[in-house]
Amino acid sequence: MQQYRAEDFFQDDYLKIAKAIESEDTLRLKKLAEGQDLSLKGKKDMDLLWFAIFNKKFDAITALIELGVNPDEQIAQGLGSALEATFMKHDDTRFLKAMLDGGLSPNHIYPRRKLMLQRGVFGGLDHVKLLLSHGARINDQDSMGGTALYESTTSVKPAITAYLIEQGADIHLATVNGVTPIWSIYQAIEEMNPNNPLREQFVQVRDQLIDKGIAWPPLSPVEVREQMRERGEKVVIPKGQSR
Repeated sequence: MQQYRAEDFFQDDYLKIAKAIESEDTLRLKKLAEGQDLSLKGKKDMDLLWFAIFNKKFDAITALIELGVNPDEQIAQGLGSALEATFMKHDDTRFLKAMLDGGLSPNHIYPRRKLMLQRGVFGGLDHVKLLLSHGARINDQDSMGGTALYESTTSVKPAITAYLIEQGADIHLATVNGVTPIWSIYQAIEEMNPNNPLREQFVQVRDQLIDKGIAWPPLSPVEVREQMRERGEKVVIPKGQSR
């Protein structure tokens, strides 16, 4: 594994902090951090949080979040934010857990970014479970009305779809276009290759919903938009459609 050495990126007080990260001395890290801007970059576009991430120093990640570092604002060129990086590690939730343990809200919001649980869908089922166990709100909607459940259907992740429904996600919460998660499940089944194993998983979700008494097929977006108008809700008509 590539080694990331503190002296290759930092100097002066920041070198001392990075050395504390290397040695996993969080007490010293916190003491040295007093009065310092922990978001500043050293050489080669490196900052302290990314340094801790690259070196898998999970206690240091937790400490830096506790000290107020915003992982959405620590950007590495070509990699995105430190928070985005945690969800790219699909089979490893330790990075996200370290941030949550440091006080990062499971409902953290940042401009022009997806909701935390929607990001969790990208990360995978274990990330979704971790966020929910820390109190993520399952039915929060973004500016377009999308939820984590809707994200799981459009991302074609039926295992996450099934889990979120099991945990109480609302299958009827519509986007501003009138598209509901249950309609997205219907579309996936209709449009996917019959031999695709992911389609079969969506079929299993459908059958479980029918067993619970959910009407099938679900209302179309046009029908949902009419209901939304009756309730006085915002409706955005997709391009090329009249209603």
